[in-house]
Amino acid sequence: MKLLNKKAYTLAETLLTLAIIGVIAAMTIPALKNEAEEKKFVTLTQKAFNTVSDATVRLETKHGNSMFWTKSKYPEWYKEVINFDTGISVNTELKGSDFSGTEYSLWNGENVFVGTDGMYWKIDTNANNPNFIVDINGSQLPNVIGIDIHAFYLTDDGVVPQGVSGTSNKSPWSACCTAYVIKYNKMPWLKAPMEKCPSL
Repeated sequence: MKLLNKKAYTLAETLLTLAIIGVIAAMTIPALKNEAEEKKFVTLTQKAFNTVSDATVRLETKHGNSMFWTKSKYPEWYKEVINFDTGISVNTELKGSDFSGTEYSLWNGENVFVGTDGMYWKIDTNANNPNFIVDINGSQLPNVIGIDIHAFYLTDDGVVPQGVSGTSNKSPWSACCTAYVIKYNKMPWLKAPMEKCPSL
């Protein structure tokens, strides 16, 4: 009876194959993780923008054009149409930082709310154009302005993201990245540090 000559992988070949798979995984998994993180932050930023834009449209239907509103009414009116969780308070000690690491106290003062989705909101009526500061993932990290903390302004043309013409460009400059996120659905600064937002 003739025996068949069966071939098998040697231990060295198996280990080499596993090593190659490990190297490829080590190279691709961080990139996939970064992409997923970017998508999450972009999606939540768009959600926050849609939330405050839709709320403004609803309020204008009820109270007329926003350019004629009394500033003191903004917090009360927006509380009517945005789902704020009145049983949860914002941690006022929590700080946000810009890309350089400079810290800012964002949640102290009045008109600070937590959405039922966990987002932190502050309605600032002291500026020329009332603005909305939002931390799209609440107290979770990174708490960086331009990544998970964004700003929107109420103008005569409706709600616009900070960074478009006519909105504040004062420190922290990274807040101006909100306009880039809304327009391009990207956060390239997550992959490589930048000194300023890419131009719109």
